[in-house]
Amino acid sequence: MTPARQQMTPTAVLLFLLALLPVIALGLYWFGQDYDPGLLHFKRGAGLGKVENAFPKRLGSYARIGPVRPYDRDNLYEYVNGHAEFFIGAGFKGLLVGEYATSADAKQPLAVVDLFDMGKPLHAFGVLMSEAGEQNTPLTLGDMAFAEGRSLIAIKGSYYLKLAAFADDVPLAEIATGVMARLKRDAAEGLNFRFPDFGAEQGTRFIKENYHGLEFLQNVIEKRFQWQDKRLKAFLVTGQPKQIAGLRRSFLQFFASDGLDVTPYKEGPEGVELLTIDDPYEGAWFLMLQKERLYGVFHPLDDALLVRIRDFVSEVKP
Repeated sequence: MTPARQQMTPTAVLLFLLALLPVIALGLYWFGQDYDPGLLHFKRGAGLGKVENAFPKRLGSYARIGPVRPYDRDNLYEYVNGHAEFFIGAGFKGLLVGEYATSADAKQPLAVVDLFDMGKPLHAFGVLMSEAGEQNTPLTLGDMAFAEGRSLIAIKGSYYLKLAAFADDVPLAEIATGVMARLKRDAAEGLNFRFPDFGAEQGTRFIKENYHGLEFLQNVIEKRFQWQDKRLKAFLVTGQPKQIAGLRRSFLQFFASDGLDVTPYKEGPEGVELLTIDDPYEGAWFLMLQKERLYGVFHPLDDALLVRIRDFVSEVKP
């Protein structure tokens, strides 16, 4: 028979708990000294749950000052007042803001870093192209980046990064590289917006919805080219095979309702469907469909363009 367990009296329990209080207080103090908001999975910026340590305490010679600040759809206007609706309409999920200076004790930042999660790489690209100015200088950083004066904008996967400096010698590219190195993404999250070589590129746009007034045509990348002695405009929509097949059906229904003549072109490269359209408004143009891509080219399909398409298809698998 085992000995009876000794039970603590209420007084003993109370004394034991009181003795623990200093230990708990010391532990909380110690944890607080090592607390780093940049390591949190922010629940408020729900879309940034995958970001760990995106804003470390040091980035090269620069130190983070103050805590990292999270924003979501409900309070984004507090930080980008007057521009919040633009980001929300473009797919915004969450925002983290970090500030850096040469010393962690600095009262004012020398660089402010805004990290937006836009949900999808396409949405991040759309924001980048909307905010890029004509004088921006392209940079080899992330998936795409531009710099102008004391500002830098870049994207990596679904993340849009925006940096502002308050002095001329702030190494924005170094800071941006440090932040982006900590962003995790799936292998399939990169940009996949290649076009055939239709000549010198003249500009790129992102149209989120109702491209050319068509409700079914959304998230469109448009590029303009200098093709021979004329300008050529082309657009691209990417998606899963079922989505591309659905777009094809929507186009055919639209063409039929408008009485437009659509002719399959039977001499295109293998794995590609080419449909030529006789359009009284746009002129002759054509659609090029692959497994996960749909291109529209506002130019008659001629032999020279067909050569460029064949070259493109041989390099880029559908």
